[in-house]
Amino acid sequence: MQYKKPDKKRIHNIKSIKRINTACKYFPCHKRLQDCTFCYCLFYPCLDKALGEYVYLKKSKEKIWSCQSCNWIHKKSVVDKILKIIRKNKNIIRFRIQ
Repeated sequence: MQYKKPDKKRIHNIKSIKRINTACKYFPCHKRLQDCTFCYCLFYPCLDKALGEYVYLKKSKEKIWSCQSCNWIHKKSVVDKILKIIRKNKNIIRFRIQ
């Protein structure tokens, strides 16, 4: 597969990303929310007991991972690091998911 240079108009920098989405029906989803770039966690379920826990759903009696009290993915410093890694590896990521 030959690499095709991306259109410069479609390339975004970190500053162009809308950091807080006040129009979201779930906003604010966490206390002291700092960054909404990732509305969902890319690492769900992380299974890190410092960030979440297993809970049982009453209705289905199913055990699921809950990270309701986790704010890690909403910290600006974390989002900036993840975006930097994605941008640094964009060509590898792009070709692996096609």
